[in-house]
Amino acid sequence: MNIENAFRPVEEIERLVADFIDSDDPLFGTLCTGEMQDFVDPERLRLLRPDPDVDLSVLYGCGATLAEWDGLLVYIDVPKNEIQFRSRAGVICNLGCVEPTDSKAMYKRFTLWIG
Repeated sequence: MNIENAFRPVEEIERLVADFIDSDDPLFGTLCTGEMQDFVDPERLRLLRPDPDVDLSVLYGCGATLAEWDGLLVYIDVPKNEIQFRSRAGVICNLGCVEPTDSKAMYKRFTLWIG
């Protein structure tokens, strides 16, 4: 099960990050002060539960720990350069988006979370 099933609608997420992107400059913006839970709809998150009829339920994606399932946590990261390659190829999207945009705009939004 993908945690994206609990994300807020794309339009809401766009409003959440708009102030941090704040200009047409391809590189500079403001580091996002929001939290991962800001991207998630609490009611939709509450509905994500392990299937009691199977031996193993897997919840994956950015923010999966917000569901607070009891079980093993596995963290997997993707290097920044790989994210750049994939955005240029148009095969990934920003968090909460459903389709790729311009790679420079995607990169700028990716870096909202990098400290």
